[in-house]
Amino acid sequence: MHEAFEWSEVAELESGKPLAQAVRNGGCLKYCCLTNCLHHGAVQGAAESYIGEIIMLDILRNRRSIRTFKDKEVEQELIELLMEAALRSPTSRGSNPWRFLFVTDRALLEELSRAKPSGSGFLKGARLGVVISAVEEESNVWIEDCSIASIILQLTGQSMGLGSCWIQIRNRMHNSDQSSEDYIKKTLHLPENLRVESMIAFGYPDEKKTPIPKDELEYEKILSG
Repeated sequence: MHEAFEWSEVAELESGKPLAQAVRNGGCLKYCCLTNCLHHGAVQGAAESYIGEIIMLDILRNRRSIRTFKDKEVEQELIELLMEAALRSPTSRGSNPWRFLFVTDRALLEELSRAKPSGSGFLKGARLGVVISAVEEESNVWIEDCSIASIILQLTGQSMGLGSCWIQIRNRMHNSDQSSEDYIKKTLHLPENLRVESMIAFGYPDEKKTPIPKDELEYEKILSG
């Protein structure tokens, strides 16, 4: 199945070291490394030698909001990994109130991109959109649970070479008469008891953003006791 992967670039850490090394024309090893999948015997040894390079801080450093995407589909294997990541996101008391809708249809993505007057239009250029919603009655902290799932999806996508950007939906307006949340629920025919927190746009990045330098981080916002 690895022949389906055509990675054109190898992501690099801030140190300049490769996040993963490509084999089979740039596919299998990177896929194995980034998903910690070491059961492919032909690349197991090489993958193990690079697994130590993949640490959370490097993913956080390299994650930036990406709003321009290449004209390239997101492989089904990666979508399934994103699904797994979403379902592994922690929730209060293990209530799991979230519901996820993965959208790849281009026409539907364009419809969803009109959820807000601004800040959602780039979704029409994405190759995958994930709508993060929840059954409000299942948890009184569904907003927090959906927010955690949203960022876990983004970080997982980053680890697999995908760019992404959060689109806030809750407390936003489609127009003066309809909320963004109601617009999405109507567009997707979602049940009334679902609340929509956000959408995440995914795709292969067609823009490059460098990590924010460490000396520009707002350390003054870390308060001492």
